Amino acid sequence: MSINDNWLQTPMKISDASFREQSKQLHTNNKNSKYLHMKLLVRIIITSVLVLVISNFMTGVHVAGFVTSLLVAVVLGLLNIFIKPIFVLLTLPFTIITLGLFLLVINAIIILLCTNIVGGFSVDTFWTALLFSVVLSLSQSILFAIVGKD
Repeated sequence: MSINDNWLQTPMKISDASFREQSKQLHTNNKNSKYLHMKLLVRIIITSVLVLVISNFMTGVHVAGFVTSLLVAVVLGLLNIFIKPIFVLLTLPFTIITLGLFLLVINAIIILLCTNIVGGFSVDTFWTALLFSVVLSLSQSILFAIVGKD
């Protein structure tokens, strides 16, 4: 073997090992993304079941059925991702003055926005929306803590 032959074989071994490592990383990332998608679906289903259960016990909250509660869960998630941060930023002085209690008002406004977006879901008053958001948040926290453990 000459020096040139040895030089040609070395990069192949390195690239093979690099390829194998990249393949393992892609496979691991694919497993993690499947896990995250499943976890998101479970959270949406839990939220929709909670919306349905709370609406059955709480007067002033009306949900047409399970499909409507699924839509409410998805819309609430989207509103919390895109609209709530804007509200929090715009009302930051009130939130600071009230030591964070104004966030409950923002949650009630998000619930009322959801009633305007999703047909078949209605909340009668602002105070009902406030109480609904508190009950929903507390029950979500409890169930997500139970289900979220790996």
